[in-house]
Amino acid sequence: SFVWVRGESRTCIAAVDPGRRTQTEINETGPEVGARTVNRLVTLIDGLLLSGEFDVMTMSGSIPPGVPDDVYADLIMLAHRHGVRTVLDASGEPLRKGAKAGPWMVKPNLVELEHLTGRRAHSAREAANLAEAVLGNGTEAVVVTMGAAGCVCVLGSERFAVSAPEVPFISAVGSGDALLGAFLVGMGRGMDWRKAVEYGVAAGAANACEYGAGFVQPTMVEQLAERVAAEGI
Repeated sequence: SFVWVRGESRTCIAAVDPGRRTQTEINETGPEVGARTVNRLVTLIDGLLLSGEFDVMTMSGSIPPGVPDDVYADLIMLAHRHGVRTVLDASGEPLRKGAKAGPWMVKPNLVELEHLTGRRAHSAREAANLAEAVLGNGTEAVVVTMGAAGCVCVLGSERFAVSAPEVPFISAVGSGDALLGAFLVGMGRGMDWRKAVEYGVAAGAANACEYGAGFVQPTMVEQLAERVAAEGI
């Protein structure tokens, strides 16, 4: 379901250097989106949540020019009223304001976690300490993605790290999104938290083996998942 806007979709360019395992992203800002269009989007999502067909709503990425910084916070509150869990994967002010609304899960990377908490993590253990500060007010879990190092997960009093398997690296663009999507698929299949996070890390690694974002081969995810294990920290 879409809300159509005036203006062209933005173009984002990623220059990838597989030898140095680096990438440079050049992202356009996209078209201006006015208040009336934002209201149409909120109305659309309200109707979708009201249908009872959805268990989880994810909010991912930056927001277009003209959209208020608290849009994710408003959508989280809307989902609360419908009894739908939410996952927030954003940055900057939308992340900070959205986190205060109490999403079920927050998925920052290390830089975003630093901006959210005002402190820097130099290790997986320090990242877990900062993630614990985000818990509460309805937020039950924080998963901190760390690129090739995997991720750290804090769920209540449980803390564990998941190392990413070594793969023939091409590009990490979209690996965080692949991780989140596979994690939710795993949860939907009845996996426990650890297994679902391991499955997500495997999907992120599988995405890093491909040019482009989101070109994940399911068979590779299954194979890589056998090489991933969570460890308490």
